[in-house]
Amino acid sequence: MQKRLIAVLLSILMLLMLLPAAAAEEDATEQPEPIGTAEPVSDPNPEPAGNPQPRGTNDVQVNITDFDADFWEVLKGIGAASEDNGNYYIDLSVEDIDCPMRNLKSIKGVNLFTNLKRLSAWANDLTAIDLSGLHLEELNVNDNQL
Repeated sequence: MQKRLIAVLLSILMLLMLLPAAAAEEDATEQPEPIGTAEPVSDPNPEPAGNPQPRGTNDVQVNITDFDADFWEVLKGIGAASEDNGNYYIDLSVEDIDCPMRNLKSIKGVNLFTNLKRLSAWANDLTAIDLSGLHLEELNVNDNQL
């Protein structure tokens, strides 16, 4: 009986591990219109229907110089930021940024995530953090040089 239970639990776990990949593929097929830095704007040169842009409706174009380069790479890795044809975007719907132990010296630009509720950046090399404009519910920046 225990072997059967373990087999069922492992099967469920394997299925759950496949779901994020399927969801990412589904998100990549959406065709939202691009959004500007201040307010949503229409793209004056829309892409042809055969070449959709894989951005979400909450994406906002940003200036890459507003971000620390290493932090930007982390944001791209967790799906909170993207690049397309020399344009840079962040997803304003992001509520959690979890980037512990990444050897980050700065998380410059984190304050642009206006819906951010939880930030975990413990065990990095941070010396300062700009959280202006954020209304965080949870913050963990232990083991830094703050």
